[in-house]
Amino acid sequence: MNQSTTTFVGMDVHKKAINVAVLLPGEPQPIEWQVANEPGAIRQLARKIQAKAPGEIVCCDEAGPCGYAVQRQLRTLEIGCQVVALVDPDQAR
Repeated sequence: MNQSTTTFVGMDVHKKAINVAVLLPGEPQPIEWQVANEPGAIRQLARKIQAKAPGEIVCCDEAGPCGYAVQRQLRTLEIGCQVVALVDPDQAR
């Protein structure tokens, strides 16, 4: 059975801070931390993820006024990032 080498990154982006969860291949629990929502901190975040990830990085953050700016910054740092909309199942009906 092939072990995946994909690292999954989820972010909850707010005006002042970003909550980050990184699930490394073969690990049962994600690593979680918080960084400031500013360009220097996002550059450090990208370097930290790239250093820990043994292969492909799949990253997403939530759609909102802050999420798209972070997505653009990560893309310039060679980390692809999808912006996703979370849907409340009760409102989707």
